[in-house]
Amino acid sequence: MIDRQVAAEQSHDMNHIMKNFHRVQILDPATGTGTFLAEVINQIYDRFRNQQGIWQQYVENHLIPRLHGFEILMASYAVAHLKLDMLLGETGYQHKTDKRLHVYLTNSLEESNNEHRSLFSQWLAREAAEANIIKRVYPIMVMMGNPPYSVSSQNNGKWITALIADYKKDLNERNIQPLSDDYIKFIRLGQYYVEKNGNGILGFITNNSFLDGRIHRKMRQSLLQAFDKIYIVNLHGSNKRKETAPDGSKDENIFDIQQGVSINIFVKKDNTSCNMAQVYYYDLFGKRDYKYNILVNKSISSLPWTQLEYKSPSYFFVPKDFTGQDEYEKGFNVEEVFIKKTSGIKTHHDKELVCFNCFKSETNRVYSYRPFDNRYIDYNLSKVVRHRYDVMKHLESGENISMIVCKQISTGDWNHVFISNYMSDMCFISSHTKENGYVFPLVI
Repeated sequence: MIDRQVAAEQSHDMNHIMKNFHRVQILDPATGTGTFLAEVINQIYDRFRNQQGIWQQYVENHLIPRLHGFEILMASYAVAHLKLDMLLGETGYQHKTDKRLHVYLTNSLEESNNEHRSLFSQWLAREAAEANIIKRVYPIMVMMGNPPYSVSSQNNGKWITALIADYKKDLNERNIQPLSDDYIKFIRLGQYYVEKNGNGILGFITNNSFLDGRIHRKMRQSLLQAFDKIYIVNLHGSNKRKETAPDGSKDENIFDIQQGVSINIFVKKDNTSCNMAQVYYYDLFGKRDYKYNILVNKSISSLPWTQLEYKSPSYFFVPKDFTGQDEYEKGFNVEEVFIKKTSGIKTHHDKELVCFNCFKSETNRVYSYRPFDNRYIDYNLSKVVRHRYDVMKHLESGENISMIVCKQISTGDWNHVFISNYMSDMCFISSHTKENGYVFPLVI
């Protein structure tokens, strides 16, 4: 449905703009202050340093028409224009026409709109209209950048929601909210543009949670079906996973953020391939300066890639040892044995609601907070954000018993199983983000 709508809009707009495009069209959909676009200019200018006489004409006729950037914040948008104008000036280029840089104030995750409405002013309306033409018509071959990470995404329009639906289809998972993170929507947006174009490259540096997240398996499958080759440089650096380098030293993030990150390059050659993509992977642990040094001095052709073996249904984008999987599959699913399950309680206010010695009240309950660490919880359903009462009510009395296990682990060997007579915390077994404890009451 989306493709049909785009095709109809293309035929309408082609009457108003040029009919011949440069084959390579580049878009940074969350350009910020224009850092990635500036580097594209630098890379291209390196090839013209000894041909200054043709640089002016090349920029006018072949460079500016190919570079596009979208930004939603006014301040970043203004800085991007200043930065790129100054950079072009430093290369010797002089503006001699009224051609502007194709950096627009717009939201990439909003569908293009045929109605050129008056927003706050005539200028804003014109800005939106020109951005919409790029969204609808331009054959974007290269999309790149560092899109925002926000699990509490405010970009919930019908168009982008429909676009990421294939990442969520038939997951049968209780919580798929992380699949609505902005960075995932930008990856899906890039996939959409490349598929519409028929070939191209998507190069993003993003949160690396999609590489091995359980709920991201349909996303990985969709990417494998859409592209021919996928290159992953896993930069790690997650404080939430408490990652360390193989030698035991601290692993540092290349940014000042909590989430681990990865460089992801997705390549689609043409529309004729019907095979799943080949995935090439490289781990980069260590200090920040060490990672910088590797990234500066290595290229995609010189990194020692490992080609991954991936399997249905998880399609992990990290190395996995599948030895013994056939034997493992002969077993039974723990969910087939127990009637009910839930993830552990998450109060969001442990300091106020969990204590060692609380006065007795109608809502205070014994609480399995950590292994061999029973405390008390003020189990007031109006205070406990994720109380899981539908299952935890069977453990309130302390006369039942439950098994607590993890669906997945992110570090070390598997030893993530315990039992308890009481209600238990989500981090009862492990404080690692991806190692949430799931509770299976014996009796209901």
